[in-house]
Formats: sequence, structure tokens, C-alpha cells
Amino acid sequence: MNPEAYAAKRLKGVEMSAIRLISDRARALRAQGHEVALFSMGEPDFDTPAPIKEAAKRKIDENRTHYTSNRGAAPLRAAIAERILEDTGVRYDPENEILLTCGGAEAINNGLAAFLDAGDEAIVLAPAFVSYRNGIRLCGAAPVEVALRPEAGFPVCEEDLEAAVTERTKRIVLNNPSNPAGTVLSVRSLEAVRRVAMRHDLLVFSDEIYSRLVYEGTCTSIASLPGMRERTLMMNGFSKTYAMTGWRVGYLAYPAWMDGLLLRVHQYSTTTGVTFLQEALAESMNRPDTLAAAERMRAAFDARRRLAMALLDEIPALRYIRPQGAFYILIDVRGTGMDGGQFARRALEEAHVALVPAASFGGDCAGFVRMSYAAGEEEIRAGLARLKDWLDAKRRDSHVG
Repeated sequence: MNPEAYAAKRLKGVEMSAIRLISDRARALRAQGHEVALFSMGEPDFDTPAPIKEAAKRKIDENRTHYTSNRGAAPLRAAIAERILEDTGVRYDPENEILLTCGGAEAINNGLAAFLDAGDEAIVLAPAFVSYRNGIRLCGAAPVEVALRPEAGFPVCEEDLEAAVTERTKRIVLNNPSNPAGTVLSVRSLEAVRRVAMRHDLLVFSDEIYSRLVYEGTCTSIASLPGMRERTLMMNGFSKTYAMTGWRVGYLAYPAWMDGLLLRVHQYSTTTGVTFLQEALAESMNRPDTLAAAERMRAAFDARRRLAMALLDEIPALRYIRPQGAFYILIDVRGTGMDGGQFARRALEEAHVALVPAASFGGDCAGFVRMSYAAGEEEIRAGLARLKDWLDAKRRDSHVG
């Protein structure tokens, strides 16, 4: 049978994630006995902080395993509101302005599906995480990329953003700090987004899941800017900051008028999250020992960032865009004579270094690859050493030829 003959039309243009494809191939090579540097996944190699694990085990023993509210456990919504206020200065009512989701992926999907119809357009500041473009297409809507300029560190150009707006535009989607670039949008860039959104009465979806993983400067939430709280849907979660990728707990924060719309999507996707996990997080996420563990992880990521930059500086053919947050570096590979896709494929098969071609994130990034330094220091040293040796050998071979 031909699967495409039965496929929903909204699947047209929805692509498999290059991140997963590269990572699956890397794991297959590992299974064959090869040592592979897994720089393709944005997954911390740390364990979840002990207070969270202990609270979860206790909640299971207390049989907190039944349904909770569609919005999620009230104590966790209150704890999240406290954390958002501390981090951003924006106050949300946990009763009707915070929704818990099954991971960041559901938060993104709910945040798109509740507001986009077939024929609508959503502007995506690119390069951008692959889920935005594909999630928009799953709604039957069209993603419209506004390419940020890599040479300048990806600032927002207001004129470019303005030019992308049409009568079908419904919202602007941004990620701050950025996946894949690791850059942080300046207040000046956020103000450019704010002015365009206000002029054209657009909503903003702001993915801030890396907001607590910042090493240079600060990260400002666009919801904190004048007039933006009422038109911003902010997404965050626990996977990155607390090393909880497998726990699948995310959340949305938004003005009260969005509440019923988001609930209607959430009720018919996952209904509720996992009760004992939510109650465990409510008790543990803001504890001093949990926050201290999260800060130790942030400091370790910063050290890995500096290590990766220092080692990349020793590879003459490569350049990179200095990251300020998250745990990604965009590496410019054009000096090798390859584009990002060719480089990623050959680096994986020949040097056993897994990198993601940045073209998959959109924008003007065909000549780049994304490296995740969420891997440990030993893996960073070994992987970048193999990458350097591979490129040195290629250069020697070309000179001999």
C-alpha cells in the first residue's frame, strides 16, 4: 500500500527531524562498536536532582497516581508562577494562566493548534527549532521564515520582520535563547518584535525553555515588555534546566483570555499530565538544594561551552558563532569546501562525530552545523580531536593530490 495515498493533507511538508535521524545513525554506529561523539542531541548528561527523584518516589508510595486537574496539579502551577515571577518579573495567576503539558513538545503543539487555521501564516524567526515549522504545517497553516543574519549574531531586523507580515499572518514564533544558535535576543531585538506585533495585532509564541541556561548577559522575556503580556504565549519546561528530558513535564504561561482555547486542545490531546510527577515537582523545584543542583549544571555547561570554543579555535577551517546560552554552537564549515549537510554526513561516517546540518533549522545556515555541548567534557575533547585529525588528513590529502 502507498502510505501517501492515505496521508492527511496537512502532513505535506512535515519532515522527520534531522536531529533524530542523525542521532539514530550515531547510535547504530555505536552499536557496531564505534566510538561516536554524540553532539547531535540537546540532552543534558546529568542526572535529575536528587530532591526531585526522592519526592517522586514518595508520591508513588503515597498512591498519588490518579487524575489531576486538566490544567495540572494546582501546587505545581503555583510553584511555576513563583519561579516565573522571580525570573522575569511577570506575574501569572496559577488558577487560569498556567497550563501543564506532557513535555515541551505538547506545549508547542497546543500553543500552535489553538490559534492557527488552514490558510493562516505564522512568522518564524530562523534559524529555529524544527518543531515550529512542522507544527505550523500540522495545523494546515504556512510557516513564513524571517532569516536572521548569522554574521551579526542573529539580531532581529524590524524591516525584514515587517516585510513578512501579510493579511494572513496570525503570530510570530521565537526561541530565546536560541536553538540552534545558542544566542540570546537583545532587548533591542525584542523591542523590534514588540513593535511589529503591536502594529499588526499579532500574537507571539515565545519558547523560553533555555532561559535559565545563560552564561553571558541576561535573557529578557518578551512578555515583560510593555503591552506584550496580553499577546504572548510563553512556553517553558523542566527538561533542560533540571535534566528531566525523560520525565515529560512542560508548561505554558499566558493571559487569562487564552485559557479556554488552550484547554480545549489539551483536553483532547493528553487530558492531564502525570499526577505524582507534578506533585513531586511542586514540592521540590524551588527548594534551595534543587536550585543549587541546577546552578551546578549551568556552571558545568558554561565550562563545556568554553572548552568547545577553545578546541574549535584550534581547527583553522572552522569558525563559529559565539553562544551565550542554551548548550549549542553553530559552526561555520564553509571553509572546508562542504556545505553543512555534506559536512555532517561525512563527519559522522568518517570521523564518528555526530553533528546536525543547520539547514534543517532554516534561515541562512546552509553552510553551518549545530554542535551540542551537553555531552561531557571527555566526549567533547575526544570528538573534537577526531574532527581536527579528520580535517587535517583531508587537507594533507588535497595537497598531495
